[in-house]
Amino acid sequence: MMKKELKNEHPAFRYWAMSMIADFRKEGDILSTKLFENHLTDPDWRLRYWAYIYLNEIRETGKYKLSLMDKIRSKILKPYKFN
Repeated sequence: MMKKELKNEHPAFRYWAMSMIADFRKEGDILSTKLFENHLTDPDWRLRYWAYIYLNEIRETGKYKLSLMDKIRSKILKPYKFN
């Protein structure tokens, strides 16, 4: 059900869909991992950041990279605030 919202044009809908998927994910769920890997290249930096955080929690740390600009944005700006 949330999978279709991952393609919504508004980033807030994509964020909340990712959040819901993360909350209900089962151990070893490869499909949700792939969905989050796809969002590492999302046009919105906040979604790339959220996907990075999620993937590093469930996989070995260091496998996924976040760009320097996204790291800076996550420290200076509010990564969970959508207009």
